[in-house]
Amino acid sequence: LSLIADGLGLVPGHPGLEELRSRVVQEKTRYDRAQALRFLERAEAAFGRGALADRMELTLRGLSLDPDNARLRTLETRLQEELERQRALRELIGRVSSALAEGRLTEAQRDVDKGLAQAPSDQQLLDLKAEIARRIESERSERAAKLLGEAKRRLDDKEFDASLALIRQGLELAPQHPGLMALSKR
Repeated sequence: LSLIADGLGLVPGHPGLEELRSRVVQEKTRYDRAQALRFLERAEAAFGRGALADRMELTLRGLSLDPDNARLRTLETRLQEELERQRALRELIGRVSSALAEGRLTEAQRDVDKGLAQAPSDQQLLDLKAEIARRIESERSERAAKLLGEAKRRLDDKEFDASLALIRQGLELAPQHPGLMALSKR
């Protein structure tokens, strides 16, 4: 096209050069559209493999050749939505991890449940959920053990009602706690 433009610069309006330019533009447009469709096919084929960055690159390359291609525009929108969903999920995982590190287990549990509602098979969220459950159980066990100790002390001091109340409180936290169950039978 640049040679044709140079020729038209020397001989403006030359019919042969004008016709040649028109044919070259049409052929280039056809070629670009065919290439864009090939990029679209490759991007769609990569969809099931989870290669989001690759799909976006192929889609953008196709759009650079055929900016008006509706299928490429639709795919670009879907990919942008998926990128945003993944960004939000990474942000949520960061919040859950921070809450977990700071011992805010209720908040961590709430956020991990939100994340699993959006991405039920996300392994990182599943691992965090398991860790939260372990920590909650550990805290309950520790609290139940403290209540057991206090209940035994109250029983030794002949404070039967207070001891029984502590045992019940402990069994609410850890219904199968062997020490609390044994003490409750005494």
